[in-house]
Amino acid sequence: FKKETGKSFREYLIGVRLGHAKRLLKYSNLTITEIALSVGFSDSTYFSNVFKTKVGISPSAYRKKIK
Repeated sequence: FKKETGKSFREYLIGVRLGHAKRLLKYSNLTITEIALSVGFSDSTYFSNVFKTKVGISPSAYRKKIK
């Protein structure tokens, strides 16, 4: 997988999940917890930490910035 994509499967999956989360943050009124669960994270705190690490800001700050 890494040979084809340049990323491990885990990194690729997190990228896909975060991309979907970004769309939900922009176009829905779901809570952060609801978004975390709907994109495949079982823990909203972990989701928020991963989001902030990869995107640079928290999910709530991202939502405020794009709306």
